[in-house]
Amino acid sequence: MLLLCAHVALVSSHECAHDLITAEHEPHLSPQQYAGEGRPRAMLFGHAPHRALSSSELPAVRITFNTELMYTDSRTCFEVGSRVQIGSPPASLPPCQNTSTTNCVYTCTALDVLSAEDQSLLADKLLPATSAWFGAALRIRRPVSRKLRIQDYPCGFGGNIEIPQHVISKGVADSDLHIFVTTRPIAPGSKALAFAGHCQEDGGLTDPYSPRRPIMGHMNIKPLVITNYSAADFLRPKAVDRALKLLLHEVMHVAGFTSKKMEQFPCPEDPSFNRHIEGSFDLHSCNKGGSRDPVGPLERTVNGYQYTVTALRTPKVLQKARRHYNCADTVAQQGDAAHGCGSNAVSCIDGLPLEDYGGEGTAQSHWEKRILYSELMSGTVDSNLSPISDITLALFEDSGWFLPDYKVGSPECFVDPSWCVDEDDGGRQPRLRFLWGAGKGCSFVTGSCAGPVWRAPGYFCEDFSGTAACTLGRREVGRCTARTYTTALPPQFRYFDEPTRGGLAAEDYCPVWGAFSNYDCTWEQPEHDAFIRKTERDRGEKRGDDSRCFFTSLYNGTGVVDESPGCYPHRCLSQTRLQLFVAERWHACGEGGEGGSIRVPGWTGALRCPPATELCVEAEDLRWPDIASVEPSSGLAGGGTLITIAGTHLFSEDGTYVFVCGVNATSVEATTDGKLLVTTGAASDDLQGNATCHVRVSHVEGRYDTMYGAFVYIGPEPEQQPIDLSGGWTLDKALSLTMRLWPYLMSGVVALTFAHWMYVVFSELMVQRYMEQAHARAQCERDSRVSTTSR
Repeated sequence: MLLLCAHVALVSSHECAHDLITAEHEPHLSPQQYAGEGRPRAMLFGHAPHRALSSSELPAVRITFNTELMYTDSRTCFEVGSRVQIGSPPASLPPCQNTSTTNCVYTCTALDVLSAEDQSLLADKLLPATSAWFGAALRIRRPVSRKLRIQDYPCGFGGNIEIPQHVISKGVADSDLHIFVTTRPIAPGSKALAFAGHCQEDGGLTDPYSPRRPIMGHMNIKPLVITNYSAADFLRPKAVDRALKLLLHEVMHVAGFTSKKMEQFPCPEDPSFNRHIEGSFDLHSCNKGGSRDPVGPLERTVNGYQYTVTALRTPKVLQKARRHYNCADTVAQQGDAAHGCGSNAVSCIDGLPLEDYGGEGTAQSHWEKRILYSELMSGTVDSNLSPISDITLALFEDSGWFLPDYKVGSPECFVDPSWCVDEDDGGRQPRLRFLWGAGKGCSFVTGSCAGPVWRAPGYFCEDFSGTAACTLGRREVGRCTARTYTTALPPQFRYFDEPTRGGLAAEDYCPVWGAFSNYDCTWEQPEHDAFIRKTERDRGEKRGDDSRCFFTSLYNGTGVVDESPGCYPHRCLSQTRLQLFVAERWHACGEGGEGGSIRVPGWTGALRCPPATELCVEAEDLRWPDIASVEPSSGLAGGGTLITIAGTHLFSEDGTYVFVCGVNATSVEATTDGKLLVTTGAASDDLQGNATCHVRVSHVEGRYDTMYGAFVYIGPEPEQQPIDLSGGWTLDKALSLTMRLWPYLMSGVVALTFAHWMYVVFSELMVQRYMEQAHARAQCERDSRVSTTSR
């Protein structure tokens, strides 16, 4: 019997330590000047009224990088053998040990020193592509109108950075967020490949409410992220994609994907409620405005045990999560303004859990890994793929600062667009789809991972022997993460009869099929070239964009090998015709899409085909409504406005409801081209003035979509009630009278000022005219005397 596969450990390439690192500094306030507003004020937050830009007017966010410190930073390795400080070591300067995570003196190795070529790759290729991706992914609601102002205030993680004086004195042109980049080594005991955070933020806004937005930060990239590969390696799209995903993860932390910033987000049920407290960095609780807080506790019951997790409850995140997992609203939710689950917590999603593993470094500032396994913003990465989900983009929309483009492409497309061209139609390929839990229903999020929905291929596993298998989506080869611990697991995380058995702690001890670090079928990882060449010779494997994981016992020789997973290109000729590529040609799988096996003349064993429907039929269209536009965008509060809603899957034969500002439309009709003709209902009687609100399309089975701020109810001007003086004057009544008289007083002051200046101008003109007349008379008299003398 021959052993052909030599697997290395499961992928765990990056364990983020954001919260632990950023605890070194509290952000500093740095007021900015924004489009449509006056000069920045030295206040805690802005009050300046401004015209809100429409969605079509919003510009791309401008994230700029300063790379000067890559060449001058005292904590960066420029020579092999030099010693640099990591963190803030004590006076005794202890040397870094293999277990050290910070605060030690590090001796530089060859992998810690970037060559000029390495520096150029990062500064001139990867960072500009990162900036371009964010510019395409996010439009900013409140762009900086002049130069970004950077304050002279301590900043830096893993040790302070020295902000260049010219940045402080002159500011940064064409920037909404400026990030200083360093390439310092990271302590040997840390699993992080990078860390980042923000140091300065603007003053926010009170009307409408906006949290304080990060405007300056620091990002450190471990040198071996670059030095571990050759320049030729970075000509491969997947190598570039992997590096860019790391940069995107860290920049998202700087831009606001942090536990502290999430807590400051607008209130889910009343986003305009002003949470700022005058003269303080503290915030009002959303309960004061009749809403839930954006971040709060979520009760879960698993294995009969109840425990609490921290969850994000913002509207767009919940909408995208419900759509991804196909967790439609219950009847009770549809009648609840907050769409809360109440006591029915198993069959609906009331909040998306944040990571509770990893202590100060990882917890709270990432998605719960069990729920969003290997997604870009999970705290630990166990995949070479790291897809960017709509759920992550939705978080930035809920922040109130940005409007995402949910169709933004893959990061590597912004280095070389030719890498992302669809060979079939010449268009741009969509970014990698996030598959984990897709369409699995509410219980995937709220229930036990040992439940029925987790028993599908690629999820829950019970193999303790380390046998290799295909991961979810067949893009990688891996093994079950099940293991036996020396002590019993927490009761809510026990999925086996033996209380010491389970998966990794980061996944709530759920054993799942985790990927090997050397077995990504979709590209030839340069660091594993020898292993890849061996599998090509012995098993006919081939890696590339179209390669997937299949079980095989093929062997190019006379030996016999056990069946195990391998990587082979695939293509679909129809929904029932699947072909695999091996031994330099395409081979058809079984007739009628039933699977079968492939044998190669002169080889032993066979390559097993899955059913064609698994790979050749698109995922079932779950038909969630998707609103594209609402026209017209305003109407009278009395109702009766006919609006047209365009989009996809808007109408359901079972029943379709449209809510404008929470008011049920009086009629809903579908057109032949898929649009909805809707007549608005009357707004509530207490509506005064104009109210900007949301348009929601709901199907009777609970699927829905909401377009935020899509409609304006035009209501009557608010009536001012007379001041009741029956109880005498009070300070509040005096202030009320002052505020009522203030516009008239100001109008009077303006009128008097205008009259005064008109009088001054008129007087000056009269004096000037008198002087001109006097000068003319004097000149005439002189001319007359001269004439008389001449005679």
